Amino acid sequence: CRITGWGDAAARPVAAAATTWIAGQQQPDGGFEVAGFAGFETPDAVMAIAEDAQQQAGWDKGQALAAVQGTVSSTGKTPLDWADDFADGTLNAGQAAKLVVLVALPLGLSPTAFDPQHDGARNLIAAIEAGLQPDGSFGSFGTTLYAATALKATPGGSVPTTTATLIRSAQEAGGGWDFLGDATGADADVDTTSAAVLALVATGAAESDPAVRAGLAFLAASQQASGAWSSFGSDDPNSTAMAVLALTGAGYDPAGPCWRNRVAPALAGNPYASPT
Repeated sequence: CRITGWGDAAARPVAAAATTWIAGQQQPDGGFEVAGFAGFETPDAVMAIAEDAQQQAGWDKGQALAAVQGTVSSTGKTPLDWADDFADGTLNAGQAAKLVVLVALPLGLSPTAFDPQHDGARNLIAAIEAGLQPDGSFGSFGTTLYAATALKATPGGSVPTTTATLIRSAQEAGGGWDFLGDATGADADVDTTSAAVLALVATGAAESDPAVRAGLAFLAASQQASGAWSSFGSDDPNSTAMAVLALTGAGYDPAGPCWRNRVAPALAGNPYASPT
């Protein structure tokens, strides 16, 4: 069930083509914001570029940083120029958390003194912590999940107990989580459930934790015959990527059915298509 190696020869050219496509969407300011939601796309693009640059099993921050710095817009701007300018503005906890998880830490930049342009540092962790509410949330439920992951990923960081409790209490009876974090709902989705599993792991929950197991079982039941996970009725690359992240975050190898058979024994013996 566990990931034991690195490298998928068939995936490399696919990932390279995807990275080339992403680079083609770069805006003059160095970012990739095309949907009109500030901070929504560029951190994801940075992480994709950094991931495609890896040449070994262990994460190399130097390779990641060089690849991102080498992605230059028509005006000479890199994604880090965008990230620095964005960090200089007014950030909510979720925006700061995405910069920590997807930009600062993977590229070896300081999350407490984030300053790629060397024009004045921003403490992203402080921006996250400033959003903490008495009930443990950091704003929306999705923002709370990202904030928890960011705080734990930062060296010496930890997730507030109230936040961990909030995440657990939002799990629906079927094992998943919905966008609103409503435990009484029946609209659990793959993306939120995957993010919640990652956040629970960030709080210190093991793969054997009942909440983590139930979340993974929800993902197992939601997987399509194609190997993908769907959103709005069709196979969706983003939902599939989020589910794969949740599985690997819990320590499982999504390429085979072992994880599924362990968390959802009733599905053992059914055909399995790898999402990778």
